[in-house]
Amino acid sequence: MNKMNNTDKTVYILGAGSSISHTNNKSPTIEDIFIFGKKIARSFDIYKQYSDRYKDLGKYIFDFFGLDMFTVYNKINVEDILTSITISIEKYPNPLVYKIRNDLLDLINFVLTNINESLTGDYYTFKNQLKKNDSIISFNWDLLLDNILGRLLIWIDNTDDKTNSLYHNMFFNRFAAEPEYYLGNMGNSPPEREINKGQSVYLKLHGSIDWQYCNKEMCRGKNKLFPVFLPKAKHYCSYCYALTQRLVIPPLLNKQFDKYPAIGALWNIAAKELQFAKRVVIWGYSLPKTDFYSDWIIRQARIGDIKELVIINPSVIRESRTGENINYPFVRKFYSIFRKIIEKEDCKLYTSHKDFIKKQDVFAKFPLLDKNNYLNLL
Repeated sequence: MNKMNNTDKTVYILGAGSSISHTNNKSPTIEDIFIFGKKIARSFDIYKQYSDRYKDLGKYIFDFFGLDMFTVYNKINVEDILTSITISIEKYPNPLVYKIRNDLLDLINFVLTNINESLTGDYYTFKNQLKKNDSIISFNWDLLLDNILGRLLIWIDNTDDKTNSLYHNMFFNRFAAEPEYYLGNMGNSPPEREINKGQSVYLKLHGSIDWQYCNKEMCRGKNKLFPVFLPKAKHYCSYCYALTQRLVIPPLLNKQFDKYPAIGALWNIAAKELQFAKRVVIWGYSLPKTDFYSDWIIRQARIGDIKELVIINPSVIRESRTGENINYPFVRKFYSIFRKIIEKEDCKLYTSHKDFIKKQDVFAKFPLLDKNNYLNLL
């Protein structure tokens, strides 16, 4: 990575759109998980097993949302379903609703582990343009970026490359617990007076399909975070040997930080990283209205000395009969977070990561757009 002064820190915030861009639209949105699941099952000629496997989940979705997850073109927001199931567990815990939650997490894993890895996608360019103290905050569950940042090197024996893995340095040593000697600084260091603003961190705030935890009350490994090499396989707690569970967090108002201490630590560090940022780049993230914690975390950048906001998303432009126009409602929901902090001309818009690398913003890409009008209306 290139060297960078600590005062020039960039924090990248990634949503599903970044993985979609990386795979050239072969990765799902949160509304396409079930559609992708059906297509993948049919491509493997296992659709009958697929529909039988997830029939209880399908009944739950139909009963509570009036939607048929087995209808080919039904768009269903998987975060809404996961949130609803999580609340059902809190209010009316029973074996069936736990099974339904596990079925949904299994389906998400089935889809995201069957995305074809791109060998030339945007994440390779993204990795190469990272500078020494840049940090990444991701709301994605998939492993596309993780693998490019060196996730797989962690599991390769007898190699020095793992010490240079971004994923290893940014995440694994500080937050993993597989077993306790992986706790590193988090478990053994004394309290810190301040967090080093020169660090580079990779933070997945909504969990990941390769993270597991033990939910057994009397186990000393309860709710600790265990990254695994093979997310498709079953895993067992290294303390009590019970079957572990996948750690994927829905966008609830209550993020259950007390339940998963490692997740709480990730959010705390994300807040600090944004407070140190000079530039925030939001790539492929739509900021759902109901995800109040994500809104709060982005606002932490107001506390520091942020100078520039970059939005990379095709949704910054809307098509009309008269041509391309700025999608003001979409852009404003991000700029409003930084109003009175960032000048309007320092809110940069790009429709793709490729354009961002080429420094071709929307006004260079679409010459008919009126920048002065944009500055007045923003």
